[in-house]
Amino acid sequence: MPSESSVKATAAPPPFPLPPDGGWGWVVVCASFISIGFSYAFPKAVTVFFNDIKDIFKTTSSQIAWISSIMLAVMYAGGPISSVLVNNYGSRPVVIVGGLLCCTGMILASFSSSVIELYLTVGFIGGLGLAFNLQPALTIIGKYFYRKRPLANGFAMAGSPVFLSTLAPFNQFLFNSYGWKGSFLILGAIFLHSCVAGCLMRPVGPSPRAAKSKSKVGSRQDSSTKRLSKVGASRFSSAVGLVTIVECCPVLFGPPLAGKLLDITGQYKYLYIASGIVVLSSGIYLLICNAINYRLLEKERKREKARRKKSASQASKEMEALSRSKQDDVTVKVSNTHNPPSDRDKESSI
Repeated sequence: MPSESSVKATAAPPPFPLPPDGGWGWVVVCASFISIGFSYAFPKAVTVFFNDIKDIFKTTSSQIAWISSIMLAVMYAGGPISSVLVNNYGSRPVVIVGGLLCCTGMILASFSSSVIELYLTVGFIGGLGLAFNLQPALTIIGKYFYRKRPLANGFAMAGSPVFLSTLAPFNQFLFNSYGWKGSFLILGAIFLHSCVAGCLMRPVGPSPRAAKSKSKVGSRQDSSTKRLSKVGASRFSSAVGLVTIVECCPVLFGPPLAGKLLDITGQYKYLYIASGIVVLSSGIYLLICNAINYRLLEKERKREKARRKKSASQASKEMEALSRSKQDDVTVKVSNTHNPPSDRDKESSI
């Protein structure tokens, strides 16, 4: 494993100016708790309605599974778009627009008469709204917290299990009481709470557009300082967008393939076996990659240690040679002072 000194050497410097690490930031954590909870939990909790919708529209499990897969795929694929909007306009307006999109998608879905319309409303419009909820909630915590960032991230990410454990039974209650169309209308109204969460995400410092224009007008030193202070947040936002693109393909094709397997076999046990094989293979792959990574880091550490040792030995040899030359000069001067020139040397000098 890498040494502590190498870790400290490669650690990124703290941002300037430092985030407040508290205050209104805890309100922002609560807002991120709501946005992250809706984004991660709703695509899974909405599957409560799928069995009855499948019977109503006379479709297969594979066809009905495309609803949640399209929603998740659009949510993850919309990460870069959300990242660009967050960098240009900030988190607050993006989250508000995301809440309005989710509300609009669920209200339109309540008037759907086919599965294709559910693909467009719940899948595409709702997924795009969830993308606009997820990205800003993950990004803004880094702007409010630095030393307490792990704690703040933990509280915000807790929204996913809390909402997942409550939305599923709540959706079942809504379905038993109002049917799937009435449930979608109520869920659309509930999604407006994301707009309230977005209003709580107050930006830190000037808006991104104001900061850009100010950096153009300011001096070279001031503008470079501002760019250095913003590099961390902008890179994090873009990195989250790229990661969500990678997650897009598995969530797009996974549920329909699982539904197809259920249609062929008619038993759920084969789904669990296939899921276990996928998880086990991915865990083995990560274990092998982690072992290779630590091995490469150990080799790099040994090479760095050997290089430092070699440079230190060369420096010591140079210092030793320099000290010897100084000692020779001192001995020559001392011998000249103790041995005055003879008469012949004086005559030859005259």
